[in-house]
Parts: sequence; C-alpha cells; structure tokens
Amino acid sequence: MLYNIYIAFIERTDKNKMGSSSDGFIRILHCADVHIGAQNYYLRTKAKQRCAEILMTFEKIVNICKNEHIELMLIAGDLFDSNHIENSSLRQVKHLLASIPETFVAISAGNHDYITSDSPYVTSKWPPNVHIFATSMESVTVPGKNVRVWGCSFPTPYIENSLIRNIHVPDDGYINIMVMHGEFVSENQQSRYNPITKSNLAYCGMDYVALGHIHQSSSIHQANRTFFAYSGCPESQGFDETGLKGVYTGLVSKGSCNLTFRPVQKRIYITMQSDVTGLKSQDEIINAVHEKMKNNYGENYRENIYRVTFTGTLQTAFPTDFIQIEMKLSEE
Repeated sequence: MLYNIYIAFIERTDKNKMGSSSDGFIRILHCADVHIGAQNYYLRTKAKQRCAEILMTFEKIVNICKNEHIELMLIAGDLFDSNHIENSSLRQVKHLLASIPETFVAISAGNHDYITSDSPYVTSKWPPNVHIFATSMESVTVPGKNVRVWGCSFPTPYIENSLIRNIHVPDDGYINIMVMHGEFVSENQQSRYNPITKSNLAYCGMDYVALGHIHQSSSIHQANRTFFAYSGCPESQGFDETGLKGVYTGLVSKGSCNLTFRPVQKRIYITMQSDVTGLKSQDEIINAVHEKMKNNYGENYRENIYRVTFTGTLQTAFPTDFIQIEMKLSEE
C-alpha cells in the first residue's frame, strides 16, 4: 500500500474527553512550508504545471478545514516561496482562506516569506479570520474559545537568536498553542534559522508547538508538558524530499495531543535505478522503466515525479539518446 497514516496520541488526562475547545479540546490543522510560487525550474517544461499543483494542494488543505470543521489552522512559515508573490496567487490564497470563516487561521512568516514593509502580509488586506503574527512575540485569543495562540514572524531571512527563548505562558486555564518557524537544535548548537532547543520548548509551557522549516514531518515529541512536531511540507520541492508529505490534524487540549498525519501531496518524488544490461533499443529501455515503476508504485505510478539513474552495460550496436528517452518518458 503506497500511503500510510501515522497517528500519535499522547495524553495525561481523561481519555474519554472529546469535542471542541468548549469541552477542553480544540480541533486543529497544522501545516507549513507550502512554498506557493516556487518556480521549480529543474522541472523544465513542467515547472508551471508544478507551480499550479502546489496551489491545488493548498486548496486541498483548506477543504480539509472546511469539511472536517477545523477550528484552528496553523501555518508555520513559508506559506509563500518568497516575501513577494504574484498577485494572482495572492488573490487565490486569500480567497481560499476567506472560504473557511469558521476556521481561525494563524500564520507565522518564515525565512522565505519573511515580513518586510512591502510584504503581502503587510500591504494586502486579509480575511477577518486570518491573523498574521508580527516580528515580535505576541498572542491572540481564538474568538469564542479558551485558546490562546502565540507566534512570531521572521523579519529577515536569518535569525540566529531564538525567538522563543525566555517565553513562558501563564497557567490560567487557557489552551496555549504556538505556531513557529525554526530549526530544532541540540543545546548550545547554532542555527541561522531561529534555533529552538528542547529546553526552550520545555520552559515555554505551551500545550502544543506547531513547527515549520524542516520539510520532513516528525513524530509528536514532548518536552516537559509541551508537545511539539514538524508537519513537514505538503508538497516536495525536490528529489532531496522523497516520501510522504502532508499535514497534521486532530485535537489538542491541556495535557493531551491527539494528532494524525495526513498525506495530501499531488505527487511523490522518487529516485530509482533501472538496469539496461542486454536491452537492444530505446523502446525496450522505456518499456523496462515503465514496468519497474508500475511494479513498485502501482497503477497510479504516472502521478509521481521520478529521477531515474540507468545502470549496466548497453550494447554498442544501437545509438542511445538519453535526452530523447527522458523526453518520451516525461510525455507518457
């Protein structure tokens, strides 16, 4: 089976409690690193199509919020691939977020879409259900909920001092959730991307910290009372980002975190090898590649993006144009 679902349920309170934040829980969706507007030039003629697909995947994420009555959508940085975005893409993103007025959307800008005076986060009017965090730590209360969301946006591409150092939330009965772009590092390790240590997370006292920046999803971790995770990116940006990509959805309360990893990607990036030893024509090579893809990745193998490395020894009796082979495989 190509897709798997990863479930993390960690709890310190009554297992039978379920529901909205009025019952002590809030239903969230955590995503990050969508990179809308990424050009993907390495895909050549397919680059524009891939750019459109990333927007389609974001629409799929928004539809999850709509169909599953998500109360809080957390976008942990790099929603956009840069701090400037084409007007058409910006309009579509705002239209999509406006289509889920019952979902409160909290955005912390990352190192790619960092906030400046001419950033679309500043110059554009956003739907009333969207809150974009400033470049200093702040909190906002989710309307009608006993939930406080904390966040801070990147003001520059690089931040060497932790944005959450010395942050500690009051223990006043509110569910405290943070949305933050940054790099999880060991104690005293340096990073140019908002270094976040386990001790930072343990001290802050949040119930859940939704992290962005690392494109590979993590499991749900815990530091003292704080649960935290990377959702990873919902769409791979290259062949160094293979495997499943998606979002986390589920329930968060004071003392428990019940989240499910949900694959949402349009295409999986796959690297593979194909042995061409003994093959006698370009058509045989193409057929062998297709057969291996189908055997390994099922009937829908054509939906994926592949990097194929040929191995073995070719007969010298026929000329082989690997650029032509690549073009034919791409067309099919």
